[in-house]
Parts: sequence; structure tokens; C-alpha cells
Amino acid sequence: MARPAASRRPFVLSATVDFPDDVNNGVYTPELVDVMLGRLKRMGVTRVYWNYYGDTDPDSYWAGRIFDRVSYGRETLRRIGEPVKAATLIAHKRGIELFAVIKPFDLGGPAITPEGSPEFDPSKPIHIGGNVVPGYTLIEKHPQLRAKRRPYDSPPNLQTTPIRRIRLLKSDASPTRVRNENLEIWTSPRNYRYEIRKVTFELKESVEPARQEVRDEFGTLVTAAGSPVRTLSLEGLNLTDKYIIVTTNFHDGAPDFANTAVVMVEAYGDGPDPFPIEVATRRAFKDDGCDNRF
Repeated sequence: MARPAASRRPFVLSATVDFPDDVNNGVYTPELVDVMLGRLKRMGVTRVYWNYYGDTDPDSYWAGRIFDRVSYGRETLRRIGEPVKAATLIAHKRGIELFAVIKPFDLGGPAITPEGSPEFDPSKPIHIGGNVVPGYTLIEKHPQLRAKRRPYDSPPNLQTTPIRRIRLLKSDASPTRVRNENLEIWTSPRNYRYEIRKVTFELKESVEPARQEVRDEFGTLVTAAGSPVRTLSLEGLNLTDKYIIVTTNFHDGAPDFANTAVVMVEAYGDGPDPFPIEVATRRAFKDDGCDNRF
């Protein structure tokens, strides 16, 4: 049953502005901000969510430094002053609501300083594998605003239990060119200077029903629960390093073994249940060929 017309909330067309990204492309002036908001207004936008990265005044309690790290940041600040304040005045002049948005999950750039590297700084916000590259200093300086992980009770002795088996799960049951001689395992105890491991293992290939529905980051269905999927299982391992890369020695040809990263890899000890692991994709590695495809 449709709601009575009187109880329906009014439709609001909104837009999000991530200003440091814009400032990477050129210097912004008050006139240019006015042009940008005016164009949004003509498109029907009545509300703008403006991502806030900290005050530009270095003496402010909320001071941030992200505009020091974008191409035209300093010159833009010289022209417009505090971005949120400048945008608010212009937005209100055009009859647009403006909300400053704090992102408590956004600690900095999409990279970390590895925990084994000389540059590692344990005083910075910590991510699995190292510290977050500084950038969004508002959350760094005010950790009480950070989003927290849900508490998790890990299995006992998880950090010292060797990995005995790694399973690779394809998104479908189509054949793969990947064979035992194509797979490589690189490891590191501290996420730094990975070394290839000349380990022997038995490779078992099978087709089995998917244990769960799989969707990608956009919500598009990748694999339906129960659909046949091809798996490769690396058996007989004894890996004790905390960080492991599974890749291939292919240098050409179209990859045929693909899946979403979070369900593509499973690691096991001696028991039947997979370990709780974090999986990184190609974006998480610098200057290598790692991907979520083989």
C-alpha cells in the first residue's frame, strides 16, 4: 500500500563534493566554486554534502594538512580561504543546503607504510600490515572519532599456527590454465621485502557448489549460491609468515581465474574451518602484478 501523500518525505536531489580531488585538477577561486554550485543548482541539486578534512588554520584545534598534499592546494586556500566556509556562503546564496561531512572510516591515503620498513611509525593510526599514510589528519588527531571494528574472538594460537592449505575459488566452473608449475608463493614476516618460497605442494582441482552468494563491490551478482565453481587447493604447505602472496608466473595471455577478492582465497591450518584473513588486491601492492585474477 502506498503511503498517503501527506506523510511522504519530500524528494531531495543531493551531490557530494570531495574537494581535494577537485583541487588536484587546478586552482579554485570563489568564482569557480560559484560556477560549480550554480551548475549543480541548474541540475536540480538542493543539498550538497561537502567532505570536511580539518580546518586550514594550522593553529586550529581541528587543523588538517590534506591540502598540502594536493597539486593546487596551497594556492586554492590562498584564493578562497577555508573551503567549507567559502562553499557554505556561496551555497546559501544560491538556495542550496550544505552539510559538512566527517568520514570516521577515512584515515588517509589508500596505502600503508609496511610494519617492517624503516619508515614505519607505530604512533600513527595502525592498519593491518603497517601504519596509515598520513593525509586525513582530522581523524589522526582525534582518534575518538574513528570507526571501530566489531569485536572478534579469534581462534587460540592463531598467530603461530602454520598455514597448511590454501584454497583458490573461481567465480564459475569454466576451465583454467593455472597448474602447479604456474603458482608462486611469496611471504614476509612483517609485510616488507617479500621473498619467493620454493615450497612443494600438491595441487588439487575440483568443481563444487558455491557455499554462498557472491556479489561485487557494486552489489552485482557474481556467483549464485549453489552454482558450480572451480577450485584449486594447495595442499601440504607449512607457511609460518604472517603475510603471504599467491600469484602466478604468467607474463602474458588473458587471465581466466577470477573472483571477488574477499572470497577468492581461503587459508587453513590443520582443522576444517578457514582462518579469518584479510585479503588485499592489486591496489594494495606497489609495483607488482598482483591482482584478483590469474
